[in-house]
Amino acid sequence: MHRGLPRQVSLVLSPAGKILYVLRNGAKGAEELLKETGLSRNTLYYHLKDLINLGYVVKIGKGKYMITERGKEALHKIINEFNNSISSR
Repeated sequence: MHRGLPRQVSLVLSPAGKILYVLRNGAKGAEELLKETGLSRNTLYYHLKDLINLGYVVKIGKGKYMITERGKEALHKIINEFNNSISSR
């Protein structure tokens, strides 16, 4: 069974935002991230590198990635900004 992102989330979030969203509930391997975000392998690794450099994600163990507190704060801000833009219409 494909466990992709909810359609609403997928439409709104950037590739980096999708990665943060998937990681919000715990560490994931690259294959899980590929399946759950629907991103291509190149896109996934490109954005993971940026997220790691920003301190939003850390690589743990062999091939597993985990969101940091800073990453959770960034994701929360993105979601709040989206919700505020919808409610102000």
